Amino acid sequence: MKIAFISHYDFNLYRFRLPIMKELVKNNHIVYAISPKGDVSHKFEELNIKHIPYEINRKSLNPFLEIKNMYNIYKAISSVDIDILHSFTMKPNIYSSLASFFLKHKMICSITGLGSFYIDKNLKSKIIKIITKMLYKISSKRANYFIFQNEDDKNFFINENIITKDKSILIRGSGIDTDKFSPKNINEKKVNKIKTSLKLKKENLVITMIARIIKQKGVLEFISAIDLIKKKYPYIKAIFIGDSDDGNTFNMDNNLIKNNKNIHYIPFNDNIIDYLYISDLYVLPSYREGLSMSLLEACSMEKAIVTTNVAGCRDVVDENINGFLCEPENENSLFMAIDKFINIDNKEELGLASRVKVKKEFSIKIVIEKHLELYEEVFTDINLVPFKVSSKDGNLIK
Repeated sequence: MKIAFISHYDFNLYRFRLPIMKELVKNNHIVYAISPKGDVSHKFEELNIKHIPYEINRKSLNPFLEIKNMYNIYKAISSVDIDILHSFTMKPNIYSSLASFFLKHKMICSITGLGSFYIDKNLKSKIIKIITKMLYKISSKRANYFIFQNEDDKNFFINENIITKDKSILIRGSGIDTDKFSPKNINEKKVNKIKTSLKLKKENLVITMIARIIKQKGVLEFISAIDLIKKKYPYIKAIFIGDSDDGNTFNMDNNLIKNNKNIHYIPFNDNIIDYLYISDLYVLPSYREGLSMSLLEACSMEKAIVTTNVAGCRDVVDENINGFLCEPENENSLFMAIDKFINIDNKEELGLASRVKVKKEFSIKIVIEKHLELYEEVFTDINLVPFKVSSKDGNLIK
């Protein structure tokens, strides 16, 4: 089987799709990674995954530039002989589907979230939402299946008549490697160095958020809530890990966090496991997600979580068992949820419950198995008999 994965960002494929790609290579399939050339593109080649570069302007809304973006994608995917093309994120989903009308491979689109324009409420976003819905409807004629990470997004596409129900499949998230993200898998030297740099003391309680610095991740709400928390509980240590995203229309200046005296700002790095290990609570006040990988990573590290009651976030929380929900775009609600955690006695129990939940429901082994099963079905079944999705557990069944 020759299968290609396409995204608008090399890091997206490397961070979220690599376990599936490596498993395909392990099983002697031919795998391609198609993305703009970036910092991690060369790493695919080291894993026997051929990287095919193309150019795309992620922020562009100019129709002429968008035609060029689609042509660039067409050139990239037509340059290789593949059986299946699996696309991720909005522009690659739409443009690779449209380009594939002229090609013979089978097509799978993954909806890993509806994107910032679906969340934002201004007129420009509403117009773009209408246009993308129309383009997705056209694209759906070419795609064989759409994979969704949560029920809300799946139901939205079906209820809006963007796709038919028989083309929709639910696979919850990108999967988490619970062996890698484990309290047993930390670097003690790095942990001690981090503690020293943060001047941590026994009485400190550490609250951490990891995200791109864009509006829809709830960055402003996090800042406001932490300011309130620090006034009430001076011993709290707040950490924000992440970078700005220049390719995103809703990118924010990281100085908003850098200049905040109540938050320790740290650029994204390779020591995420160690930072999660020293944390007591993980917070993500996002406006909407596909299914948040950072929440899964925190849960796997035995951390209680506070997140918003929205698609892709609430899926990871069992209220009062492994964390608490708050309302989106509401710093007071976020403050109260964090305050609730600070004042409970069974903090460690919540963290243990987080790991139990993630191992049972979101393990990378489950996600890999479901993807491989789907690829095999698409590859071998000429008639493409659709899967049905169990409403009880979201598993694929024939």
